[in-house]
Amino acid sequence: MTSNTVFTNKEVIEFYNDRGDSENSNRYLLNDFNVHHLPFMDMDTNTVFMYFMAMSSILFEWLKTILVKNKTPKIKLNMRAKAVFFHCVSVSTQFINHAREKILHLSIL
Repeated sequence: MTSNTVFTNKEVIEFYNDRGDSENSNRYLLNDFNVHHLPFMDMDTNTVFMYFMAMSSILFEWLKTILVKNKTPKIKLNMRAKAVFFHCVSVSTQFINHAREKILHLSIL
């Protein structure tokens, strides 16, 4: 339902589909690139931060397509940033006491 009488039915559907796509893009930035919590007090600096996060999301999508083309195990195009991070970047560490020394044990996932 809409009060717009100027657009045809097809134009109304296209308009709201575009709006839904932009909402999904905003949700992606909010959840995966931490735009929920802006780090600065002034709006100009936060605007620059949001531009960097938008560029980061574009670079991440590009990197993900390269990883899929190179057949990296467990990486798929529909994965979100957190999942790719846990598969590729995350390193598990554990401190072990051995012979009165603390040893940092690394196991790459």
